[in-house]
Amino acid sequence: MLHRPARLIILVLTLLAGASSYADINSDDDLQALQQLDKGQWQKIREDQLRNITVYSKLEEHSRIRSMKVEAELNATANAISDVLADFDNYPKWFWCLKKSNILRRVSANEFFVHLLFQTPGGLPDRDVVLHYTRQVSADQRTITIHAEAVNDFLPEKKGIVRITKMHNDIEINSISSVKSHFRGEVWVDPGGNVPLWAANFVQRRAPHATMLGLIRMLAL
Repeated sequence: MLHRPARLIILVLTLLAGASSYADINSDDDLQALQQLDKGQWQKIREDQLRNITVYSKLEEHSRIRSMKVEAELNATANAISDVLADFDNYPKWFWCLKKSNILRRVSANEFFVHLLFQTPGGLPDRDVVLHYTRQVSADQRTITIHAEAVNDFLPEKKGIVRITKMHNDIEINSISSVKSHFRGEVWVDPGGNVPLWAANFVQRRAPHATMLGLIRMLAL
């Protein structure tokens, strides 16, 4: 009979493989790809040529968690993409493993405090985070930059849910033409709590690609 840690590993791998109905999972060796990363250098770990999505990873100095970057060409204007990213009520329809999203405070049309609740695979406690979300639009409206940073003590923690206290996300969207834009997003998040390091990094490798597929699906509606 398998011991509990072994059963948990198998369960996490199984759930991650089928966590999203729109996730296109590569068959490459994830663990080998992750082990080959050099600290401080972006390295390509996934390329979806069909959908023009590329995922990079970087081991940060003095950090147990790696940063992730995704670049893509999307068939939409920068404003259209930004509108989907600001429509927090509909995030659970497309954002990977997200159970709930709601605005806690709307400061302006370009500044929000948002609460996100994530379903953690493998029977581990769910995670939530409060993000301070800001958006800036260039004068010609061809470039939009978005920054989201975890904030603490904004919302009381709930029993049974692990609060993510360290997370930042930077997005830049540049219009290439009237119907196409270049998307670049970087994210670093420490899931907190008792999560095996390999599992946290494995999820972070999967999440950017699956989330981009969800964004593409929403833009096509």
